[in-house]
Amino acid sequence: MSKGVKRTSRLPSLRLPTKCPKSSIKQYSIIESMSRTIYGTHNSCTYGPLLNQCLFVVTPWVRNQTLSITDQLEKGVRWFDFRVSIENGTIYLSHTYLMEHTLKDILDEMVEYLKNKPDCPFLLIHLRVDSHALANQALIEPLVRDILSSYASLCIEKDGFDTSIPLLQNNTKGKILFYNSNATLSHPSIFSSDLMPSVYGWDTGSMDAFDERLLQMDAFYAAQTQPFLYPNERMIIFDYSSNAPLWYTDRQQVQLMQKHKARLLDKHLTIMAGNEIEDWLTIFGA
Repeated sequence: MSKGVKRTSRLPSLRLPTKCPKSSIKQYSIIESMSRTIYGTHNSCTYGPLLNQCLFVVTPWVRNQTLSITDQLEKGVRWFDFRVSIENGTIYLSHTYLMEHTLKDILDEMVEYLKNKPDCPFLLIHLRVDSHALANQALIEPLVRDILSSYASLCIEKDGFDTSIPLLQNNTKGKILFYNSNATLSHPSIFSSDLMPSVYGWDTGSMDAFDERLLQMDAFYAAQTQPFLYPNERMIIFDYSSNAPLWYTDRQQVQLMQKHKARLLDKHLTIMAGNEIEDWLTIFGA
């Protein structure tokens, strides 16, 4: 449901793997992930309850993550996907429906983490207005601008950042790079560009079509011509959704990762992101 529900005539009949117990997931420092592929979370703030808890019945179609931001950071996550909406003059994280987390609360959590880990390599946040909140963009944008201005010391400024240095070789620490790919937010600290060519699954319409896109990923990357901060680097986002609950399609995507593991490792991707990060980190040796 990241960009609208995609209906399929029939869900693929894949065997669902057993969910990995939390105790089996290797804990590793974010510092250790500096020279390897960066891991990321799609709809990073969809853990926890909805702001309107009376809507709990939609949770299976909203929740892409179960770990808090701090727990994601502890797992080595460096790329985050933040969608924002507004309620009573407050900016909340959302995925169609508003979560209980405010943008300020989440940034405070990140500030605290970075304060305790001064050698942490810089983080990346794709910050944008949720597609279901675009009617309120004129209200949201100045509020987000004010929030980011209060974290000026944390933000990477556009004028002083060298994107000619490969992302994995940039040794900037203790900062956050914000970017916005759809012109829904602006601020001196928000890079108004997409990050890099990406393969994604939200618009494929079926798991088989996403599977085929992964087989043809080089051509899919080559067809993307919009401005990028890192045009020569590559990213993949396992963000497929359908009319099925996310727990079901997320497990299907884990099977795709297992199927394409050798090819994905061979591509030396800069960033790999997805849902339910606990379910797939161990596939790639994290």
